[in-house]
Amino acid sequence: MPALTKFLYNPVCSAFAYDNCLLNELKWESKNDDISFGEEIIKNNKCMKKIFLSVAVILLAGVVLANKVNREAKKEARKEKKAVRVQEREARGGVVSYQSEEQFAIDFPKATNVVFERSKNFDEAEFTLDGKSLRAYYDIESKLIGTTCNGTYAELPASAQKDINKEYKDYEVKQVILFHDNEENDTDMSLYGSSFEDADNYFVQLEKNGKSIVVKVTPLGLVSFYKDLR
Repeated sequence: MPALTKFLYNPVCSAFAYDNCLLNELKWESKNDDISFGEEIIKNNKCMKKIFLSVAVILLAGVVLANKVNREAKKEARKEKKAVRVQEREARGGVVSYQSEEQFAIDFPKATNVVFERSKNFDEAEFTLDGKSLRAYYDIESKLIGTTCNGTYAELPASAQKDINKEYKDYEVKQVILFHDNEENDTDMSLYGSSFEDADNYFVQLEKNGKSIVVKVTPLGLVSFYKDLR
């Protein structure tokens, strides 16, 4: 009898084949169930990620908004405080505030020959320290902005001297002022009637044929035009 026929007509073999077939079918269904279950997990994970991302965006937006509101509130408070101090200063006229004088004594306890005066923008103090003449500037809140002192052309970085000699070769150096910034106060400084961002800088006044200009020089030697004094 052919082997195939023997196999089909053998009850034991037929039963074995049926069991194998059933087992394979069950394995296939189980595999499909596992795939479907896995796909469902992936879908759920993606859904959860979207939810978490949305929540994170909402929370971040809330934090940003809260910070903005807080900054605006502080800004308004500073404006109100400044307005009050402006009124107080106007009421004093040209008199330097007592708070500025007190703060100066703390900042420069060894200063001598101190003379206070009120300018348009600042409370100022001219004084002597370690044999050098300086001028200190205080803002509307009686905080030190910085100091100025006379310098020399030789103090400028070599690269700055080279650039000035090239670009302004027909000009005569009339004055060099060094502004030393108080890094703890971000109030802008003003010299020669123009303001600039608070930072250490040299200011060189140049003159030619009755015309005066001022150039600004950084400690790194960068030269830029600052003011036309006419």
